[in-house]
Amino acid sequence: AFPASQLSAEGWGHLKLRLVYDGVVPKREPVTLTKDAAYCGKFKLVDDSLIVNPENKGIANVVVYVRTKDVAIHPDYEAQIKKPVLMDNKGCRFEPRMTILWTEQTIHLKNSDAVGHNTALSMFFNDSINPLIPSGGTYKGQFKNEERLPAKATCGIHRWMTGWVVIRSNPYSTAADKNGLVELKNLPAGELEFQVWQEKAGYISKVTLDGTATEWIRGRAKFVIEAGKTTDVGDVLVNTALFNK
Repeated sequence: AFPASQLSAEGWGHLKLRLVYDGVVPKREPVTLTKDAAYCGKFKLVDDSLIVNPENKGIANVVVYVRTKDVAIHPDYEAQIKKPVLMDNKGCRFEPRMTILWTEQTIHLKNSDAVGHNTALSMFFNDSINPLIPSGGTYKGQFKNEERLPAKATCGIHRWMTGWVVIRSNPYSTAADKNGLVELKNLPAGELEFQVWQEKAGYISKVTLDGTATEWIRGRAKFVIEAGKTTDVGDVLVNTALFNK
């Protein structure tokens, strides 16, 4: 529990920013199906490793989380502990592609498909797992150690399937939505360091802010969170060279 008596509601603020692809929107190629093509072919799968919104160039699934150690946790997050985090094998893909997991929470790996899957999670600071999950089945697990970077999920049966699990020791993690928008709520006030990462680019290190080219070394950016306010960074233009390694 987080003793509310020690925490001031005035000592919290929010962060908002939008990750934008600084170039021509890339085409997403169809996935090559190597197994269960009759079933998986119904879903018209395309490469999800880089999803850019053609309407506003927002980059989906960019992960942003607090790197600063031992941050205070707002009491509103306590309710999340009892809610399991769902990562589904659905439509022959992982849903969501980016699963956000606080070490206090339990993860449920589900299979909503009519075919069997396995979900192999490769981790450095927790024991890696590789459960076979039959159609309609669920595997439940918990990981007590945070991972420095997102842990990769794969399916040995369907080789094209890729997902990621962000495992952190605080609840201040999120992934950009379909418009590239990132919002983190109820952060402790003060200067915080954030990690910004995308699966194809890795560290989001070369960006443009307010017309100025900026380098976030190893994808790390510092922002000052003001109590009772939203720190709105605005559009962060991401250098396209990061995706062409």
